[in-house]
Amino acid sequence: MANRRNILAAVVSGTTVVAGCLGAAASGGTDSTFGELDLSIPADAVAVARETAESTDSSGRVDATATVYEREADGSVSFILLTEYRVSPLAGAWNHAAFRERHDWTVHPGSVSVRDHSTNTAATDADDPPLSVETASSTERGRWTVHLTPPQANSVTYRFLTWVSSAAALSDGDRIVEARPEAAFEEDGILGDDTALAMESSLVYGAIED
Repeated sequence: MANRRNILAAVVSGTTVVAGCLGAAASGGTDSTFGELDLSIPADAVAVARETAESTDSSGRVDATATVYEREADGSVSFILLTEYRVSPLAGAWNHAAFRERHDWTVHPGSVSVRDHSTNTAATDADDPPLSVETASSTERGRWTVHLTPPQANSVTYRFLTWVSSAAALSDGDRIVEARPEAAFEEDGILGDDTALAMESSLVYGAIED
């Protein structure tokens, strides 16, 4: 990709930060805006894994928190993945252009089925929608891609919630899910650079960071 300055950062709080490329806005997304959707966790769900991480470069900063909750009801086990990302452009000349989160449950010891996922965006019929949102899921994977129209100089917070049904009871040290967020930034001007911060997080049963 032309004029791309990829970023390679160190491991932060157990989360690997790697170079990435989110790419240009894709067609087919749903016109959306940020909404006040209910992404609350049931009172009887227990946190079994949590990671926090941050990454900063001259173009932007990402603060990430990922938590997995376990819930037992009617003889079945469910896991709930709640992720939150605060994306902040830096240096005045940079804007936040796009964001993607991918999660992969194939690392889970037993079979799982993604039964529901949601985010803090909502469809809109506004003439100039601020977001274009694409989502996709399969039995063991899910993905959201958000493009901001136009890119924004202000900080943005994303929240994603995913429920899965599990066929396995886990023990301390078992890997539950991998989450891979990626934030794209664009520099002002026709000849400006663009960058992407991509992070890889593996959430482990029993590992809870404060």
